[in-house]
Formats: sequence, C-alpha cells, structure tokens
Amino acid sequence: MARMQTIQQLGSSLHQRQKGFSLLEVLITLTITALALLGAADLQLRAMQTGQSSQARTQAVLLASDLVEKIEANKPVEALNPGAYQFDSSHPAALAADCAASLCSYAQRAAYDLSIWNSQIPILLPQASTWTVSAGSNANGLSTYTIAIHWNDRKAHTNNATAGSMEPASYQATRTIY
Repeated sequence: MARMQTIQQLGSSLHQRQKGFSLLEVLITLTITALALLGAADLQLRAMQTGQSSQARTQAVLLASDLVEKIEANKPVEALNPGAYQFDSSHPAALAADCAASLCSYAQRAAYDLSIWNSQIPILLPQASTWTVSAGSNANGLSTYTIAIHWNDRKAHTNNATAGSMEPASYQATRTIY
C-alpha cells in the first residue's frame, strides 16, 4: 500500500509540473509558424510574378495573331503592293484613313490595320519595348511576314539577379500568305 501511495504522489507531482506550456515551447512554436508563413508569402510572390509574365506573353501572342488575321483578310494587297504590312515601332505609323467608317483601298486598309495595331500595343502590353513586322518571300514567291514583339519582363529572384530586375522577353510569329 505504501508503494501505491508513492506511485500516486509521483504521478500527481508530474501532473502538476505539466499543467501548462513552457516559454521555450511557445517560442519554438512561434518560430516554426513564422517560418511557414514566410515560405507561404514567398510562394505567393513567385506565383504572382509568374502570372504577370505569362499574361505578358499571352498578350504578345494575341497581338501577333490579330495582325496575322488582318494580313490574311487583306490578301489582295500582296499582289498589288508586296510588303504593305511592314512596320517598325522606331518609325511611327502615319495617320491612316478611317477604314471603319468608310471604304478603303487594299493599301489604305493595310495602313489602317497597322495604325490600329500599333496603337493597341502600348495599351495591351505596356512593358513592350519594340515591335516589328517584316516581309519577305519564299522560294515559291509567296509573301512571308514575321511579327516580332519585344518587352521587358520581371525576373524572379535568382542567385544571379536581384528580385524585381528586368530581363528581355520576346515573341515571334511567322506566316506565309498563300
């Protein structure tokens, strides 16, 4: 019986010592929680940067596709004026007749399409630096257009660069007009 009381006393004294958390346990828990939250915040930041980068690339693809469709729709201009859709952002497009309001010739339509397209790029892709449309012909004498759009994209934090620095990015589409 005496032995039973000793075990009970030992158990109750252990129970009294384990009533609450120690300060050390609380500090360790807070440190682990803080590290987990910092990791989650970094993951969220990288996801946002990747989302912005993919949005810029998608805009470039859509802009190039839009112009390709306009060139395809205005095929007769190639027979009359090969290379009518050539363009360089360093040389601003001349004002074109408003082909949405009135009828235009094929060449006027090409100038109008380029004017509208040129005005859309800074709005839809504000980080764009240069854009060009070059024309050539292949061995069969068919016109080939190359549309290149260059922009500055945010670089994610790496060992070689600081977070938030910019790096060049580009998209290029080539289309042969049949």
